[in-house]
Amino acid sequence: MTEDDRGAEDHPGRTGDSDVMQWDEIFSKTSVSADDMEHASSSAPEPQDGHLQEFHPSQHYEFDARYAVVELLAKERYGTLYTGVHKADGKKVGIKCVMKNPTDELITIPEQMKMLPLEVALIKLVSKPPLCKNVVELLDWFETSTFFFLVVERPNPCMDLRDFCKLDNGRLAEPVAQKVMQQVVRAACHCCEHGVLHCDFEQNLLINPDTLEVKLVDFGCAEVMTDELYTDFPGNLAFSPPEWVQYRKYFGFPAIIWGVGVLLFELVCGELPFCNEKEIVEGLLPFIPGLSDECCNLIQQCLNKDPECRPTFKEILDHKWFKKSLEDTAM
Repeated sequence: MTEDDRGAEDHPGRTGDSDVMQWDEIFSKTSVSADDMEHASSSAPEPQDGHLQEFHPSQHYEFDARYAVVELLAKERYGTLYTGVHKADGKKVGIKCVMKNPTDELITIPEQMKMLPLEVALIKLVSKPPLCKNVVELLDWFETSTFFFLVVERPNPCMDLRDFCKLDNGRLAEPVAQKVMQQVVRAACHCCEHGVLHCDFEQNLLINPDTLEVKLVDFGCAEVMTDELYTDFPGNLAFSPPEWVQYRKYFGFPAIIWGVGVLLFELVCGELPFCNEKEIVEGLLPFIPGLSDECCNLIQQCLNKDPECRPTFKEILDHKWFKKSLEDTAM
C-alpha cells in the first residue's frame, strides 16, 4: 500500500469529526434503566438517508434465524445501533448496522478470500484466537447489497470511560488509572499483534464500574497495521502525534504509544494535555499537583516528541509506575 493510498481523500468520514457510529454509544447504554432505553430510542436523530428507514436487521433471513433485535438505541446518517439477544441461548449482543459507501475500502485477510469492508476485516482480525478480554469479540456479521452489520459481545454492566472519570472530579486516582491503563496497553498490543492499528482510545473504551474491566469496542476508525508511513489520521485529532501535525506523516506504532500517553494524562489530570496543534508540537505538559514522579515520568516517555524514543508496550508495562501502584493498592 502506497502513501497515496493512505491519503485523507480516500477515507471520507474517517476522522474524529465523522458521522461514523461509535460502539461506545451502544454499549454504554446497556446498563441504564428501561425508561432511559426508551428515551434513547424515541429521541434518536432521524437519518438523513431514506434507505436507513427501509432496512431492519430482522429482514435478513440468516440474522433473523439467530438473533432478535431488542432495542433501537441510535439512528444516524450512516448506520443504526441496536441491542439484541442470541435466540439459542439468550446471550446479550450489540448490533451495528452500517450503510455501504462506494468509496469504502475493501481488503482481504488471511484465510479469507472474499474482499471485506475494512471495519469488518479489522474486527475479524482481532477476534481471532487467542482472544484478548480487553477487546470486543465479533460474534457474527452479515451483509446485503447496501448494508453490513456486526454482531458483537455486549459487556454488562458498563459505561463510557469518560463518564466513569466524571464520577470522581473528572479524573482517576493513580491506582485506578494504573488498572485501566494496563488493560488499554494490552488491548493496543493485541491489536498490533493481529495487524490492526488503533490510535483512537478516548471514544472507544468502556469500563465495568464494578470490576474496572476495560474493553476496546469499536474499529470504525482503525487501519491495517503496516511498516509504511501513514498520511491520514483516522481518529480524534487531540490524540494525533506531533510528527503528523508537522509533516502529515507518521509511523503506526509510535503513534499508538503517543495516544497511550495522551490518554494516561487525561485520566489522571482530568483534561487533555494539548488544546491545539501548536501545543502538540511544543509538547509542554501541564501536570496537576500531587501526581507521583513515576506517573509523570511514564507520561513524558510516551509523549516524547521523537517517535523513535517512545517506549514499547513491554517497557510501558514494566515501568516503575505500574510496579509501584500494584504494591501500594489492594484494589
